[in-house]
Amino acid sequence: MLNVCLFGKLSVCRDAKPLASFEAGKLQELFGYLLLHRHAPQPRETLAELFWPAQPAAHARKHLRQALWHLQSSLRHGLGAGQPELPEFLEVDADWVQITRASDLWVDALAFEEVFSQVRDVAGNLLSPAQAASIKQAVEWYQDDLLINCYEDWCLFERERLRHNLLTMLDKLMVYCGQARRFEEGITYGERILTCDQAREHTHRELMRLHYLAGDRTAALRQYRHCEQILWTELGVKPARHTSQVYEQVCADCLEIATTPPKPANANDTSTTQPMLELLTHFQGLCQAFAALNHTLAHELKELEIRLRERH
Repeated sequence: MLNVCLFGKLSVCRDAKPLASFEAGKLQELFGYLLLHRHAPQPRETLAELFWPAQPAAHARKHLRQALWHLQSSLRHGLGAGQPELPEFLEVDADWVQITRASDLWVDALAFEEVFSQVRDVAGNLLSPAQAASIKQAVEWYQDDLLINCYEDWCLFERERLRHNLLTMLDKLMVYCGQARRFEEGITYGERILTCDQAREHTHRELMRLHYLAGDRTAALRQYRHCEQILWTELGVKPARHTSQVYEQVCADCLEIATTPPKPANANDTSTTQPMLELLTHFQGLCQAFAALNHTLAHELKELEIRLRERH
C-alpha cells in the first residue's frame, strides 16, 4: 500500500517506510496536482505551461517529460533494490497524463474529500454517530494546510477550498456535540476553527453556548468580549444582534438550547400536502391549456401553408 500525505509537507510512504527521491519540490507539486485532479486526464501542454511558465514551450515540454520519468521511477523503485515494484499509478500518453485509480493508493486529502462529500448536506444536529465518527477521523487527517511549501496559484486555490471544507466539518461537529451534551469536546472543535479564522462570528456564538451549557458562565462572557474585540479590530464592526442576544441571555442566566433535532414533516399533515395538491392541479391545468394552444397553432399553420401553395 502506498500512502501519500498532502496535508502539510508532502510525504510518500510504502508500508510505513518513506520513499526516496521525493525531495524535489517540483516533483512533489506535480504529483500533488495530478492526485487532486485525478478525475480527468491532464493535457501535457497544460501541465508544461502551469509548472514551467517562464520557459519556452519546447523547454517546458522537455522539463515535463523529465519530471514524469522521475515521478514514475520514484513510484516504482522508491524503496531501493530488492523490493518488489509497485503497480503503475500513472497513465502517460503522448498528449495527456492521469493518476490511475489503483486500490493500492491511499491519499489523506482524497479520503478527507470523500468524507466531506458524504456529509456535506447533513446538518450537524442530524448527524448519525457513524457520520460524526467519520468526520472526526477526517479532521484528524488534516494536520496542516495543503502542501505548505507550495505557493503556486493552483495550490493556493485548492488549499483554501480544503480549509473551507475543514471548517464546515468542524462546525458540524460542534453542533453535534452540543446536541449530544458533550460540551467540552464541542469547545475543542470551536477553538480549532478560530485558529483558522478568528473572526468567524457564528463560531464565537456557538462557543458561548457551549461554555455556558458546560457550566462555565464566565468563559461564555469572555468569549463574547473576545468576539467583540476581534470583529472590531479585523473588520471594524460590532457583533450581530443574534450574537448580542446570546450574550444577554448568558448575562441573565437564561440561555437554553434545544437538544432535539427538528421534527421531520408528517406525511399525513394536510397543512403541507394540501397546498402541494393545489399547486399540482394548477400545473396540470396549465399543461392542458398549453397542449390545446399548441394544437390550435399547428392547425392554423397548416391552413396557412395550404393557402400559400394555392396562390403559387
